[in-house]
Order: sequence, then structure tokens, then C-alpha cells
Amino acid sequence: LLAFHGSPPSYGTPEKLNQFLALQQFADQYGYLIALPQGGDDWAWSSELQPGATKSVDTQYALDIVDRLVSAHNADASKVATIGFSAGAMMSYQLICQIPEQVKAAFTVSGQAVGELAACQPALPVALHHLHGIADSEMPINGRVTISGKKINSLTDTLARFRQINGCASTYEEIEPKQLQTAGNLATRFEYQGCLKVTGYTLVETTEHQPDYIKPELHALMHTLFDSAF
Repeated sequence: LLAFHGSPPSYGTPEKLNQFLALQQFADQYGYLIALPQGGDDWAWSSELQPGATKSVDTQYALDIVDRLVSAHNADASKVATIGFSAGAMMSYQLICQIPEQVKAAFTVSGQAVGELAACQPALPVALHHLHGIADSEMPINGRVTISGKKINSLTDTLARFRQINGCASTYEEIEPKQLQTAGNLATRFEYQGCLKVTGYTLVETTEHQPDYIKPELHALMHTLFDSAF
């Protein structure tokens, strides 16, 4: 698992990401090998989707990390997935767009694909689940344009692109709401039907960008995606 943190300074370190999602605990419980890379300044990752673009610097960075993990730990190079939060979620989207033959699943939190969605043309279907607060003001689900001019796509458009990539039907199954946050806000899960790879999302009734998730519930949701992907 490759886990990408959000943009500095608020969420911009691997340590803060690990604390937020309890990722090492998750990896230990379910038997995953996990790496939490350190990104750069500003938006942290070179994640913008661009027509005709070659692999970004950080896509190559991710590939190098995978190679090191496989070599050092005899890991399975055919079972690579990504977790991303906020700007890190954008990086996760870029990986499944650019190298789906190696990164085959993404669990994205509070961050949509950034750049031109038409440039996301993976040769293979990819497993995807997106988690987001309905009224997140920092990363609105309707998308926005950043000060630097980057286009953050809406969640609807982002999911529509991956429904097309994964050959999903327009119909979906709505899972009964459950508590996913310590504050008691309910979360509703949606899974599209007929997909070549699992494709879905969860919406939480919260305004927070970085809420306090109930870790066992969150980890079970994450594991369900990764387990289905391989």
C-alpha cells in the first residue's frame, strides 16, 4: 500500500496522515506492507492529469518505492494499491490513471481527480472507493479551481469517468447508513453495479475535511476494497 498525505502545512506529513487514518494499525491488522512517502511543498504531489503527459515525477517516485519494497521485503508486485487524503487522493487518482497495471486499487478520502479527466485513460479497469463529507468546505464535492488555476473536478464527474473506465451500469446499490464517525454522523455507501472492478463511494453527513473516523469501521471499509481488488 502506498499512502499519500494532504498538502502542507495542515495535513502535509506522513506522520499526520498515519495519525488521522491509523494506517500502520490498519496494515498490521490486515497484513499489508505500507509506505507513507513524503511529498513536496505547496500541493505536495505532481498529480494534475494532462493530455498526452508522460508519467509524472511522483508517479515515477511511487514506482521506485514499489521496486524497493518488493526487493527489500519480497513483496508481491502484482498487488499494489494506494490510499490518499485530500491532495494525496489526487495523487492516488493519478496513479490508477497512469499505471493501472501496477497500482490496481485506490481508496481516496476527501479529494477528487485534478486536471483533465479525459487524460485519464488506463488500459485496465481499477478498483475504486471514495470517501467524502457531504458539506466539506475545504474540498467541496462539487469541485473548484485553485488559486494556482488547477481544476479540481467534482466528485460526480470523477466517479462518472471511472464508471466508464470500469464498464459500470448507471444503477447502484445503496447500503444502509451506519455510523462512521465518533461524532455520530451517518455514512451511506453506494456501489455501482455491473463493474469490471469494484467502484463505489461513501458520503458522510459532515462539514469537516478531516473528521474523526471510527477506525475499525473505516479499516473494514478499506479492507473490503483492497480484498476485492486482488
